[in-house]
Amino acid sequence: MAYLKLELSLAIPEDANGTLVLAGIDEQGNPVGGIKISTALAKRLPAIRTAIRELKSYAGRINKGQPNEEMTVQADVLICHHDDLERLTPDELRMEI
Repeated sequence: MAYLKLELSLAIPEDANGTLVLAGIDEQGNPVGGIKISTALAKRLPAIRTAIRELKSYAGRINKGQPNEEMTVQADVLICHHDDLERLTPDELRMEI
């Protein structure tokens, strides 16, 4: 069986003047963690995430149930710390879209 297989790996740089996304909230209600990205992109993220979820609804695993099954229904977002040259700060947990 043939498949249309899409693979994306995009690294959006931090923007110190942008909008905070992927932040949690501490006990006092203050944002913690997250990353600032361009405000234009931050405004579009909800629509992008919705479009990705819709696209996933059409996807299937290649060779499902076989020993060589491929995880081809996966979309994740994470904050990585490649600015840490010593690699002391690990990448943050992946969050499924």
